[in-house]
Amino acid sequence: MQNKTLTADVVSKEFFRNNDTFCDLMNYALYDGEQVIHPEELIDEDTDLSASVDGFSVNRNEDIIKSIHHHEYFMLCSLENQKAKEKDMVIRALQYVSLLYHKQLTRIKDPNYPQSELYPINLIVNNESDETWDQPTSLKQYFKNHPLVQNSFTDFNYIVVNLSELDKEKLHNERLKTLSTLMYQVYNNCIENKDMYIDYEMAKVLAGITGNTEFEIEFKEGDQVPMTFYEKQEAKYNQLQNKYDKQMTFYEKQEAKYNQLQDQYDKHIQEKENEINLLKNENDALRNEINELKVLNSK
Repeated sequence: MQNKTLTADVVSKEFFRNNDTFCDLMNYALYDGEQVIHPEELIDEDTDLSASVDGFSVNRNEDIIKSIHHHEYFMLCSLENQKAKEKDMVIRALQYVSLLYHKQLTRIKDPNYPQSELYPINLIVNNESDETWDQPTSLKQYFKNHPLVQNSFTDFNYIVVNLSELDKEKLHNERLKTLSTLMYQVYNNCIENKDMYIDYEMAKVLAGITGNTEFEIEFKEGDQVPMTFYEKQEAKYNQLQNKYDKQMTFYEKQEAKYNQLQDQYDKHIQEKENEINLLKNENDALRNEINELKVLNSK
């Protein structure tokens, strides 16, 4: 059974709580890799967004929230790690951002809290799946097929990054570069350097995000983990894929057989219906003859 600590949610939070890593991802997402934000400008914020609004209680927790103190300017950056694509993410993101603004307004009204004005908020969705994010990132996209939604529409959007597909030329943090590169190789079964060893912490993050359930069985803290371990996982993946393909082939054959039998059955039913209609016509003709004979006899 997979250890509860080795999940994408846990290892991702641990990895991106590091200011250097978080900062590089924010610069990538917000400024196309330009080093606008610096690690020393980041401060961890409470991720509990629970609130009571007009008597209605809402319980929400964001993965990571950091405030940025850049010269005299302030901003909040919220990171939501996603292992699976979600169509309604834009609605959930809107909830998070709304609650975070509500939390700021509450702070401003509190004389014991130093905040005196609202800070802008950026919410970044970190897509950790093996597929490029193709879900709506704005309300306008979400309602794109609605006939009343035109150019004039109260919109909202979030920013998404595909962790396994980051442009390494725009990254500066080596651990983030390594994680993104290795994720891509594991997801696409194309491990380039099979003689490579990675440190335990990086290997743990990679295993947690990519869903490797055997990692904590085979390794302990302090180990150097060979990339051949992920190659074994690749072989297991291919084995499962072959099994799936065989099952699908069997299913397709069964489906073809079913369709053939269904066609035979439909043909048989049609033939019987034609026979019944022919008998009905003959019966109607015979009844007409009988009626004609009755008329003649009555004369």
